Amino acid sequence: GGLSGGELQRLAVAAALAREPALLIADEVTTMVDQGGRDALMSVLSGLTQRHRTSLVHITHYNDEADSADRVINLTGYGAFADNTETVETAAAPSATAPIRPHSDAPVLELVGVSHEYGSGMPWATMALRDINFVVHEGDGVLIHGLNGSGKSTLAWIMAGLTVPTSGSCLLDGAPASDQVGAVALSFQAARLQLLRSRVDLEVASAAGFSVHDGDRVAAALATVGL
Repeated sequence: GGLSGGELQRLAVAAALAREPALLIADEVTTMVDQGGRDALMSVLSGLTQRHRTSLVHITHYNDEADSADRVINLTGYGAFADNTETVETAAAPSATAPIRPHSDAPVLELVGVSHEYGSGMPWATMALRDINFVVHEGDGVLIHGLNGSGKSTLAWIMAGLTVPTSGSCLLDGAPASDQVGAVALSFQAARLQLLRSRVDLEVASAAGFSVHDGDRVAAALATVGL
């Protein structure tokens, strides 16, 4: 529960390999991993077929990861993306757009001394962020860069008001972001968590607008469509 997305991805690969499978299908396992972790994963995968009695099918966006493969199969897709096989290596960065002229000198978002600790007071307490300070003005484009487990997602949740920092303040238009949940949109690293709830009854109740505790209404709604 305390691992970042990239750390979870590496753990998932380790769990699959621990079973000593005859075939490992690695479906974009390096996508959410930082460069160091990607290099480590590739060193494991590239030598897998030589060191173990395991075959490997590696699915990836990165062309350079195919260098150690015995055979490469390109799936070019259809429509607008039919010729995208070289995209990852050759795509240029988009040109900068003209900055938006702010309507106010006041920052839209301001983080002052933000620190966050998971499991505070427990033996397994972990400091995710320490003394983060920056401001975002209207029209700014800000890049937050860091390794897996460096606290990027925690910081995003704090800025969206979904997590209250252990210390310091995150202000949206001068007021705590945690008091304005919904004012900031958040796109999750794992899109499935954003698009689907974990259980069917939660999904049905949310879409229909009634309480998740009203099991009879959930059952009736499902029965209406033969489920």
